[in-house]
Amino acid sequence: ASGDAAAGLARLEALDPRPPETHQSWWAVRAHLLEAAGHAAEAAEAYWAARRLTTSPAVLGYLDACLERLAARGH
Repeated sequence: ASGDAAAGLARLEALDPRPPETHQSWWAVRAHLLEAAGHAAEAAEAYWAARRLTTSPAVLGYLDACLERLAARGH
């Protein structure tokens, strides 16, 4: 499973050469893949980056739940 996540991360990085600073969904997908690969600290940073780029209550709720899940695991 972590190998699949690593492959997903590699494909995500290759999608677009422009900096992803303004792409909320890029950060959310990156966070999910990092979490699946076992990189909890980096996943939390990516979830926070995604959170800063949205005002949608539904998306904020999802990202907050992801951050809470990581915190519950001690990350």
